[in-house]
Amino acid sequence: MIELCSRRRMIAAIIVLVCVSIIIVLLENILTPDGVHGRRVAVSSEAPLPAAHNLSSALPATALPESAPGQRHCWESQTFTVARPCRRCTGFEKASGSVPECGHSDYIELLNCEKDGKVYRGCDGARDQGQRQFWLLELISLCSALVSGGAVIVRQRQLERTALGKIQRQLAAQV
Repeated sequence: MIELCSRRRMIAAIIVLVCVSIIIVLLENILTPDGVHGRRVAVSSEAPLPAAHNLSSALPATALPESAPGQRHCWESQTFTVARPCRRCTGFEKASGSVPECGHSDYIELLNCEKDGKVYRGCDGARDQGQRQFWLLELISLCSALVSGGAVIVRQRQLERTALGKIQRQLAAQV
């Protein structure tokens, strides 16, 4: 079946498929909600704080420890903005314990809750890793497609030369 398609049609089909894939990725990126549990939050344009900055003074004095049962975090009951998007904890933050959430998750984000102020929250760093893996897969697929396409072209030329050589020998034998 694929032998019936001309080279021009195959190239056009590949270009259309690549364009559709790019459009799907862009639409998914635009339409996927930010935040946790499908909740859209506003992203602040506030300048990021230094990585080693300790915000324990910004936490309310009545804040419960992370392991307390029935604890309600400010982002569960208040409006909040993301002051600094999800990032990996630094070695200093992990070793010093200045950000307790780094003990539970390797990734944190800084939230600015309406009443409680700035607090850290553990976040899912797998989202960035998943996106990185997706683009790596796309790159590997593109490279394998180019190598396979090159191999097909080389093999086709070899077969054409072989067929042309047979025809020339047959013509030479008849004369």
